[in-house]
Amino acid sequence: MKFRLYAFKSKERTELLKDHIQVGLKVIRELYIDEGYHRHIARRVASVGAKLETWEAEAIIYMAYIYHDSGKAVEPFQSMIRKGRGAPGHEVLSAYLAAVVLKRWCKFPEDVNVGIPLAILLHMGALRHYFESITILEKRGLASFQLTREAIQEFNQIISYSWPMDVSPPVIQEKDIKLRRNELLNFIKEEIFKGLPSLKYGRLKEESKRRWLLTYMVLHPLLIADEYAVAKNTGQKPRPWAKEFAETTRALHRLRGVGGAF
Repeated sequence: MKFRLYAFKSKERTELLKDHIQVGLKVIRELYIDEGYHRHIARRVASVGAKLETWEAEAIIYMAYIYHDSGKAVEPFQSMIRKGRGAPGHEVLSAYLAAVVLKRWCKFPEDVNVGIPLAILLHMGALRHYFESITILEKRGLASFQLTREAIQEFNQIISYSWPMDVSPPVIQEKDIKLRRNELLNFIKEEIFKGLPSLKYGRLKEESKRRWLLTYMVLHPLLIADEYAVAKNTGQKPRPWAKEFAETTRALHRLRGVGGAF
């Protein structure tokens, strides 16, 4: 029997990670890329002193979505999902995996290497504060984590099949990944939060400003695609907030050429 990764499983509904990724990427293409949102990101970050090519902006939007639930492929989360127990705290592992892959995938600016994992860490913010995402691992007694070669191979197959760009897909190196909770949390602290310099005279430093801007601009399509994918794969309707969010990209499209707003 073919090994399959699950995004969600309960008595009422089941969603494969493959389906969640593929539907979400289609949503991003239709609601964001076709509307020129990646060009908007490149221009906005340029306005605060960062350089990001248009193709890079497109690539990191897709990459952030693909990796936002990658932590669900990690044990014990995948076993918990299969038993209908969910995967609380998976976003911390997802942010870790994204950070590791980003550094060996493309030579992006450091703003990207910090901003994308941070966006992934924040994607469960509607349910819990990101500090709670970190502490929930301890509360649940989750002390060690492993991404098996079998899970990596299945995840990489999903990525390779689904990746919509000519640039090489952001796959994970095929070797078992084992982590203790303290190693994971130290990594998040050192690689993400240390990349966000503290306030100076009550204001964000330019470096932090760029990284927070990029984080939230990538988080927008991630959240929408996540919601629409779940709805599509489970026969439900997207919640009203998702429709309102999606409409903002169309509003940006209508502003194109109006006073240089887009």
